[in-house]
Order: sequence, then C-alpha cells, then structure tokens
Amino acid sequence: MPAHTSGAFKNQDLNRDDLPAVMVSWEQAALFCNWLSVKESLPPVYIQQEGRVVAADPLGKGYRLPTEANGSTAPARA
Repeated sequence: MPAHTSGAFKNQDLNRDDLPAVMVSWEQAALFCNWLSVKESLPPVYIQQEGRVVAADPLGKGYRLPTEANGSTAPARA
C-alpha cells in the first residue's frame, strides 16, 4: 500500500500528528480496523477477496466501520 498523504488546506500541511486523518479510502479504514482488532486480540472483520477488501461472513467481533443501517439509527443533527 502506498504511503498516505493527507494533503494541504489553505496552504497548511495536513500531515501533522495532532490532526485527524483525511483522504482515507474505505479500504484503508477497513484495514486499519483489522490492525486494531489484531492488536487487541480480536478477530478481524474484513478479508481480502479477489483483490478487494470485504466484510467477512459472518462478521467477526473486531473493530468495524459503521454501515448505512447504523447511520439510520443515529440521532439526527439539528
């Protein structure tokens, strides 16, 4: 996987350690969830299948990204 760069905004570098990650793909976020799961001795949720990262079936109990179904139960913003 190539090194990640967060880019810049209004001539400010966004690659500082005190800033959140930006411009992260879904696949990168899913692989980070797997890394965090393994680090905490949890089974990973995502697998590599035919060159793509997909959710395992059945889902593991590790860290995962929210789904659209999770979003529908989130409180609405005013």
